[in-house]
Amino acid sequence: MDELARTTRLHHFVEEMGLLMEETGGSRMMGRVMGHLLICDPAEQSASDLADALQASAGSISQTTRQLVAAGLVDRVSLPGDRKTYFRFRDGAYVDQMRSRSSMLTMFREVADRGLALLDDKPATQRARLRDFRDFYAFMEGQIPGMVARWHEHRAAMAAKEEG
Repeated sequence: MDELARTTRLHHFVEEMGLLMEETGGSRMMGRVMGHLLICDPAEQSASDLADALQASAGSISQTTRQLVAAGLVDRVSLPGDRKTYFRFRDGAYVDQMRSRSSMLTMFREVADRGLALLDDKPATQRARLRDFRDFYAFMEGQIPGMVARWHEHRAAMAAKEEG
């Protein structure tokens, strides 16, 4: 693939990440910044690097990087001998996001438990919707720790295979 075609495809990837983030409740710029930080070289990018690469305003980049840092997806880093602040996609951020989802599942399950306690004396048919809701969240809550552990095992096996 020639360099122009590769660059075009990389730009499309960044835009696709932006659309995906927007569809899942974030901002398009959050997805674009994440997409760029996932594929850029070097991995560390200054705010001006991001603004240039994404053709975005300094204010938009500033706001977005603050949100991504607060969400635990991006790290602020400094480089030796350089006074600028750089941003890098945080290794393992997706695993921490999954763990965060687990705590959200726990909160939904706990609220449903309290709701079920309020309906303790009601017929099973009245409790059924809430019980099903609670059971789903309890099931998912129990799955995430095992999924994360299996991911770490899988990742270690892949690394060993690449080394060997």
